[in-house]
Amino acid sequence: MNKKVVRIGGGSAYERDILEPAVVLAERGNLDYLCFDTLAERTLALAQARRNADSTQGYNPLTEKRMKAVLPACVKNGVKIIGNFGAANPKAATDIVIKVIGELGFSGLKIATVLGDDVRHLVTPDLEVWETGGTVGELKGNVVSANAYIGADPIVAGLKEGADIVVTGRSADPSLWLAPLIYEFGWKKDDWDLKAAGIIAGHLSECSFQSTGGNYLDPGYTEDVPGYANIGYPIAEVSANGEMVLTKVEGTGGIVTPNSTKVQLVYEIQDPANYLTPDVIVDIRNVKIEQVGKDRVKISGVRGKERPRTLKVQLGVPEGYIAEAIMTWGGPGSYEKAKYVVENVLKSWLPKIQGISDSRYDYIGVNSIHGPASSELKASPPEVWLRCAARAQSLDAGNEFCDEVIVGSLLPAGSGGLRRDVRPVLAVYSTLIPREKIPTKVIVQDIMIKEVKG
Repeated sequence: MNKKVVRIGGGSAYERDILEPAVVLAERGNLDYLCFDTLAERTLALAQARRNADSTQGYNPLTEKRMKAVLPACVKNGVKIIGNFGAANPKAATDIVIKVIGELGFSGLKIATVLGDDVRHLVTPDLEVWETGGTVGELKGNVVSANAYIGADPIVAGLKEGADIVVTGRSADPSLWLAPLIYEFGWKKDDWDLKAAGIIAGHLSECSFQSTGGNYLDPGYTEDVPGYANIGYPIAEVSANGEMVLTKVEGTGGIVTPNSTKVQLVYEIQDPANYLTPDVIVDIRNVKIEQVGKDRVKISGVRGKERPRTLKVQLGVPEGYIAEAIMTWGGPGSYEKAKYVVENVLKSWLPKIQGISDSRYDYIGVNSIHGPASSELKASPPEVWLRCAARAQSLDAGNEFCDEVIVGSLLPAGSGGLRRDVRPVLAVYSTLIPREKIPTKVIVQDIMIKEVKG
């Protein structure tokens, strides 16, 4: 407590981010905290699907490997760990962390588990759905998961109880960084400018190497990002007055410049005057960004407003299956062969399959991104991948679709490279629920290892 500057490292940006730069942070970052953001809408939906299939699953699948990689250095250097690797099952993730602590032989650690983001019991048919403009009751399937984006407060509560490791579920990404700043500096509930600064520290750090050049590099348009293969993850140095410096471990690859920082600053922010988070509404319109040293950028001027009265809730709704089959052609006439199959075979066969809808045909490398707006080819490409996909009401319908695509694609000479996949779809929708209806709970456990074998 009462630190002048708190140093927080960004250890991951998504579910399966690479581990080596996080280990560098733990070993050489001179950190107070190491935060891990491992969730996105898609990854949380997949985690919910895993938990629905097996109640012991649903946490981040890299949790054990990640803890084994960073925990030794974090314990040695007194670095606290905060992460939303609990995903859809924070209790199970905590059990994994406890298992790793035992295997490594550490003792005297405290783990806090944040619960309360699972709000399926609060979802009612009359709730408005952002993406459709309708209501939950009008969705095609039943809601099988609902997770609220909770803020920093329960993490702060865990830290106040002495937690060395905090495991959360769907905590909002930058809230993971804000929490230790509130705890260390004693920021008050209505210190909106300070909390907004803490959120931006998290926003700039939560995407690992995106803010150290990864989201900036555009060969031919931006300056080079040296040492890209050894790129370092970011460190936010934050002062009690909300000023911060973004940097990285000396000797690691990448860059930290005003330009690379600005690219990350506006990432995923729809309204610069009203960036909504569970903890504060952030205004970045008057932010000042300046280089203050090699790979050191100072950020100031962040402003904040009172936090929203509602919390965003991510809903998971099963919506059948996606069937996908890919075939390739190589050599002269590849595009013409693929196009012939679609126009003369598949568009005749596939509509006859019961339980199939929204079929689409993409020539990868030709029109798979821009579709009908793609430019006409001036010359036939040397190879083409034909991707056929559709929504399927059942697994059988999806498999029949793939079978038809494969057989139809064997007709012209030179096809190969078969790939097929039929997978369930857990559609993601969003709604709002008043925050007072969503209480959180923090469980703190003391891990004492009485006997260490070996």
